Amino acid sequence: MGKLLVNANRVIALGGEKVTPQQLRNAVERRPDGLVGLNSPKSGVIGKVINAVT
Repeated sequence: MGKLLVNANRVIALGGEKVTPQQLRNAVERRPDGLVGLNSPKSGVIGKVINAVT
């Protein structure tokens, strides 16, 4: 995907063998208060091989 510059309290990188970049993009959600995050179950990473780096 590439490098991203963010201003955040924490960044968690998710991925797996059977998860596409499009699945991750489709799982991005924005709350009314402006917080943006990834809905992990919606992305498909839950229940598959999960690689997380925090």
